[in-house]
Amino acid sequence: MKLGLGQIKTTWFSINENKESCIRLIKEAKNKSCTLIAFPEMTLTGFSSDISAIENFITFEETLSFFKKAAEENSIYIGFGAVEKMGAKNFNSYIIISPKGLIANKYYKIHPFSPGKEDVMISPGDNISFSVIDNIVLSSFICYDLRFPEIFQIASKKSQLLLVASAWPQSRRDHWLTLLKARAIENQCFVAGVNSYGYDLSNQYYSGDSIIVSPLGETLSLTSEREDLITAEISSSLVKSTRAGFNVNKDRKNSTYLKYYKQFI
Repeated sequence: MKLGLGQIKTTWFSINENKESCIRLIKEAKNKSCTLIAFPEMTLTGFSSDISAIENFITFEETLSFFKKAAEENSIYIGFGAVEKMGAKNFNSYIIISPKGLIANKYYKIHPFSPGKEDVMISPGDNISFSVIDNIVLSSFICYDLRFPEIFQIASKKSQLLLVASAWPQSRRDHWLTLLKARAIENQCFVAGVNSYGYDLSNQYYSGDSIIVSPLGETLSLTSEREDLITAEISSSLVKSTRAGFNVNKDRKNSTYLKYYKQFI
């Protein structure tokens, strides 16, 4: 699979500008023969805990329709983030649309960002997603999830690619890059992090730093402080050979870990 990460210049709540940026990078990804292009968290609005404001600018259904049409017209898988309302609950979701306009993967953020009060408005998901695209099994996660390695360990039992869509500020960029590499090394799989770039409404800066990391922790592609598309080939055979040559998983003591989880929860 050829993976593309679309680091758009996010203009908070400027829906048309963000749509135009997405279309530019989708067309570039198509021209570069990408199978999948993934965009950051809450793609068309920028990250916000103000759910009522988001709904005033664009609904989930409108966002879904936009990306379905783009996927069909460009014959490409597209990953995007949006807030999805279900009854009285709101979920920070990440969707992957197939070239036929079908939902290939849907994930609800398990860990809303409580330091930023996201948990007040967003309900947590409780499922890890798996899907197969071009013979690669992938799982998607969102931003703050990156700080919780347990879910990445679980996902890596099936997945060769772990995708993290984010709005991660520059002030914590060292954490972002370090944790993405750590998740790749400890799980011996590809990890891709696609992040927002630009200033939010509070003048907080996001430098992007979108990155694709190999199962050995090597940086395959990285871009910062600009609108950009980065790409890399994702190979299931490299994941298998990495794990076979240095089989960390066989030495895990899951029953011991579970015993202490039960003790301290």
